[in-house]
Amino acid sequence: MKGVDSASGFMSDHEACLELADLYVSQLDFSHAAFCMEELILVNPHMPLFHQRYAEILYSMGGADNVEMARKYFSQALKLNRKSSRSLYGFFMASTALKSRKDSKSMVTWAQEKLLVKTNVGSWVAW
Repeated sequence: MKGVDSASGFMSDHEACLELADLYVSQLDFSHAAFCMEELILVNPHMPLFHQRYAEILYSMGGADNVEMARKYFSQALKLNRKSSRSLYGFFMASTALKSRKDSKSMVTWAQEKLLVKTNVGSWVAW
């Protein structure tokens, strides 16, 4: 694909690469979008948005392996930015999708508790 071939010329331009990834997502070309996000993570591994966006793309691709990897990247995004509701919700969704795995139940419970506290609905959920 021409976009990926020409992308190597401006991978140092973070905004252009992020825009290219968004264009690929809009065309449902998740594999090329994932490639763009991988390149951005390599250039700047301390940017939580890149980890979160890559996790969202992996989750959208589907499949147990991709969802497991998405959960790891959502976790990394949370480590870099503990206030990110979007990363927390993504972690919750990925953990829920992997509910057949033995460690997922505890992760779902943890994420659910954090989301309830963050949204201040913990007091009336028990109704």
